[in-house]
Amino acid sequence: MELVPYLPEDAIRKDPGCQHGDKKCRVRIRQNSWIAKIACKCIKQKDVALTVFRTIYLSHSTPGVFLNNHRWVAHELAHVRQFRTYGNLKFIFLYLKESLSKGYYNNKWEVEARAEENKADILEDYYFEYAT
Repeated sequence: MELVPYLPEDAIRKDPGCQHGDKKCRVRIRQNSWIAKIACKCIKQKDVALTVFRTIYLSHSTPGVFLNNHRWVAHELAHVRQFRTYGNLKFIFLYLKESLSKGYYNNKWEVEARAEENKADILEDYYFEYAT
């Protein structure tokens, strides 16, 4: 599977992973993902993006459609930030614990991600690669 970069002119690749400072964080996009399709059924949605670590898994959407929806991208990048802030395994534990007690929609991590959907500058710290 070859990775093809999606790099807008202002998202110059500065780092192969996530670093702090002036370096950008790479986020991978995988389309037609079985894990995202399972999430579709669980939350009864037609199309889902599911973020795990620094990868955004799309159920039925294409990377182009996803990347042209600023609110959707900002929401998923909020989850990337959450993973980076709390650490991969700890965040998964916290997310699942919150989901089991409050459900998907009222989960504080989802509430926080929805609150970041209108942030104009959220894309500045990221660049995208997607699998073909």
